Amino acid sequence: MFTRLRFSISLMLVLLFSPQWSLADVVKPALIEISIHTDGTYHIEVRASIEALLTGIGAQYKNTKDAPNADDYDKLRILTPEKLETAFEPFAPKFAAQVEVLFDLCSCQ
Repeated sequence: MFTRLRFSISLMLVLLFSPQWSLADVVKPALIEISIHTDGTYHIEVRASIEALLTGIGAQYKNTKDAPNADDYDKLRILTPEKLETAFEPFAPKFAAQVEVLFDLCSCQ
């Protein structure tokens, strides 16, 4: 019994820390939260992978290593939050231009 338990724990640790598992990264879908307040104001929060946005890697890839620009993605993944923000700044206007908010089919400016 003890030997089987020890083997099971060892196997789990090997699988957990093996390079093929630890180096893979999965792009999570963007999460958008919309709050509409009684005073007529609204707040939209987008939570997305900046690395995926910058490299164009979407949910079509189960593993980012399969994407043609995986190297660029990996380079962004190791940046500090401050450097990643700096890398995102030139892309921010393009990202904002792609966001369209409609209420009753009327565009919000």
